[in-house]
Amino acid sequence: MFSGEEKVTRFGLTLVELLVALVAGLVILGAAATFLVRVYSHFISETKKLVAETDVLKLSNLITFDLLKAGYNVPKGYNALNWDGSAKTLVIRYVDYTKSGCSDKEFKPGDSCSYVVEYHFTGNNILRRVDESADGDFKDSSIFDDKKMQATDFSVVLYPDKRNVFVKINYRTLNGKEKTFEFLVNCPNWN
Repeated sequence: MFSGEEKVTRFGLTLVELLVALVAGLVILGAAATFLVRVYSHFISETKKLVAETDVLKLSNLITFDLLKAGYNVPKGYNALNWDGSAKTLVIRYVDYTKSGCSDKEFKPGDSCSYVVEYHFTGNNILRRVDESADGDFKDSSIFDDKKMQATDFSVVLYPDKRNVFVKINYRTLNGKEKTFEFLVNCPNWN
């Protein structure tokens, strides 16, 4: 050291060093934000697909549940199962043997054990109509939430000799993908 000079000890960062650190931090923060946005978008997309698949499974379970009862204690004068292809409507008649006191009753309009269930394609949804006393007083419920998916077609093929019903549901998810769900149900009570 020269005489008269003081030793300068530097504490902290220069303005240039602070700006470089700030820019580096912003780049890292931007990359992290972009990654999180992509993960969130993928999560939302997969959730919508899952909801659509769940609605289709719910519908197939409802139809299967009704078809398994189809024809139970329904006399010959009534069609236990009917498919109207032009109206895209499946009609199912049965006595609900799972209700207390109903297992030995015969299908009869006005009886609380007798059911008529219709599945009707409405253009973008499938409507389930239930008449709990077979007296013409139907209660309607839409199966699909049309904000999540839309039905594009509904068809049924009846095989009375084998007591089988083939059901095909076409639908479109919100991302525009066309999908098909098919299933076959054996109807043990259908005569």
